[in-house]
Amino acid sequence: MKTKVFALLLILITSLIVGMIFPVSVAISPGDELRSASRNYAADLFGSAIGAFLVPVVLIPAAGMGITLFLMTIICLSATFINIWK
Repeated sequence: MKTKVFALLLILITSLIVGMIFPVSVAISPGDELRSASRNYAADLFGSAIGAFLVPVVLIPAAGMGITLFLMTIICLSATFINIWK
C-alpha cells in the first residue's frame, strides 16, 4: 500500500513539474516568443522520444519503478530550477 501511494505521489509531482517547465522555458528564452516556443517544442519532442525509448527499455528493468520515478522527479526538479535560475 505504501509503495502505491509513494508511486502515485511521485507521478503527481513529476506531472506538475513537467507541466511547468515548458511555459517557464519559453518565457525566459531570449528573442521572439514564437521562435523560442518552436525551439523549446522541438527540444521537448526530442526529449520525449528519447525518454519514451529509454525509460521502459532501460531504466524500469534495471532500476525498478520506484527508483525510476524518483530519478525522473529529480531530473524535472533540476530542469525547473535551472530555468528559474536563468
